[in-house]
Amino acid sequence: MLTRSRLSCVLITVVLTFVTLNCCAHDYYQDWQHSALPNLQDPGPDSVIVDTTGVVHIYNSSSNWHCWGNPTQGWQTETIHGGILCLDITTEENETHAAFITTEGNVYYQWRKPGSNWQRELIETFRADSIERVEIEKAPDGNLWLAVLYNDMFYLYGHTDDGWSDYVVETMPAQFKDQSLWRMEIDWNNQIQLVRQISPIGFYH
Repeated sequence: MLTRSRLSCVLITVVLTFVTLNCCAHDYYQDWQHSALPNLQDPGPDSVIVDTTGVVHIYNSSSNWHCWGNPTQGWQTETIHGGILCLDITTEENETHAAFITTEGNVYYQWRKPGSNWQRELIETFRADSIERVEIEKAPDGNLWLAVLYNDMFYLYGHTDDGWSDYVVETMPAQFKDQSLWRMEIDWNNQIQLVRQISPIGFYH
């Protein structure tokens, strides 16, 4: 049982903690309230990544816009390419790497450093009506990987100093189609992980 003196100490501690948290929350809110956040295009963003220089990259995976910057330096918005079916972006140090598929079924890889123009390279051409999504990742060893899911098969494209190499990985047919229900990740051992949802309760790895 708490004595009166101990109860007073507890109440004082609780009040001080509440006041401290309230002040911190207020300062945090004020910081965000006065930040110059961008006005983004429709459809809204579904992906946000931050590079090693503190620059935030915002984009939508099914549209052609890319927004980057931070509250200190301001924001810039650009069009990646006209007629995009799907888009993915990754960053490494001060470079931005993007992969996208056009409505004609062309798979492009493009990259740039800050202050320079995009450089673009055609990787592959598919029938656009059978492509679900493209993803791009950079492995810890510095190699780039693109993955395209086309007709229930993963098409992988790896870039090294010798150029691009292509691979085909068979996957289990899905009971339904949705471009957002699979992901590619690369772990610290440079191993590629492809995970695809094949039913409402099942996954294929």
